[in-house]
Amino acid sequence: QVREKIEKLQIVADGHQISVTLSIGWVSVTPLEGMTPRLLVARADKALYEAKAGGRNRVVAGEIP
Repeated sequence: QVREKIEKLQIVADGHQISVTLSIGWVSVTPLEGMTPRLLVARADKALYEAKAGGRNRVVAGEIP
């Protein structure tokens, strides 16, 4: 929903309309054995780059084993 609302924004800068898109990678889990903050950030980062590689302006959830 956030991505869609940002995409619909009407922004004018220096008299020119610009468009803004958003790519998000996220991971959300309950505590799992062996799951560290570093690992969660790495998975979210991977998801973000997958979103960008997939054409941008999308949301990709990180994989949890």
